[in-house]
Amino acid sequence: MKKITTGKKGREKLISGISKMADAVGSTLGPMGRTVIIESPEHTRGLTVTKDGVTVAKSITLKDPIENLAVTMLKEAASNTATSAGDGPQPKSAGVLTRTGWTRMDELKVGDEICGTNQTRQIVTGIFDKGSMEVYEVVFGDGRIVECSSNHLWQVTTSWGTTSVKPLHDIVKDFKSDGKGLRHNKYKYYVPIGGGIEFDGSSKPLPIDPYTLGVLIGDGSLSGTGAIEISFGPNKKDVLSRIVFEDDVNVRVKFVEKKNYYRVKLVGGDLAKKLKDLGVFGCKSDDKFIPLEYM
Repeated sequence: MKKITTGKKGREKLISGISKMADAVGSTLGPMGRTVIIESPEHTRGLTVTKDGVTVAKSITLKDPIENLAVTMLKEAASNTATSAGDGPQPKSAGVLTRTGWTRMDELKVGDEICGTNQTRQIVTGIFDKGSMEVYEVVFGDGRIVECSSNHLWQVTTSWGTTSVKPLHDIVKDFKSDGKGLRHNKYKYYVPIGGGIEFDGSSKPLPIDPYTLGVLIGDGSLSGTGAIEISFGPNKKDVLSRIVFEDDVNVRVKFVEKKNYYRVKLVGGDLAKKLKDLGVFGCKSDDKFIPLEYM
């Protein structure tokens, strides 16, 4: 025996199912999104704790058959959209933060744990290669830059306090050209900032002591045209007691009275090789950078 529901009552049931799914998935969006606990016999512990909207959507099954029909149609539509149009991917070279430091998007594997917003942990449930796509640089007001595709979704708030989720290609429509590229309308959109990151106490072995590398990047000569040197004024003499090198590196310290600064020459060992492996050897003051594994 089949039950047939038509007209206004049927539409109301479909809308009710869509609304329930939208509320559940929408609650996870953005840095302030909520964590959802899913009961599932597929997982050994019986419970899954996540902030991933896709995982939440896949887990939803409603008791009412018409409401559940709406949910099923939404899942199918979302799956087809993700397959044909993509789901806002980023370049394979994009950095991804884990609890032990940074890694690259193309180094992730199913089951890896990455950092979510507000000190949450997220598990990678799938890897989807979207092929070749145009990549845009999104420049924020504080100078930070993110690379993503035109359909990457952003939770944005306007100056009037209206919050919505928009793909990048919709946001770009509000840009104005300054003749040199695209310039964002002043104070048009704000993006919320999530909470801090809770790192693991463990870390990967580093080739050079972090403080020492910081001194070399900040006050060192790494151009490769001469010896590796560090220079600093007399008020920073305590740096000498804090830098750490391997035993085979000869540290020669000289105070240059005429110029009132300390010159520290570093000779021998494999310091140059380690700096080359990190990509900072040969850099001048205007192109030095902090290597990814130290971030």
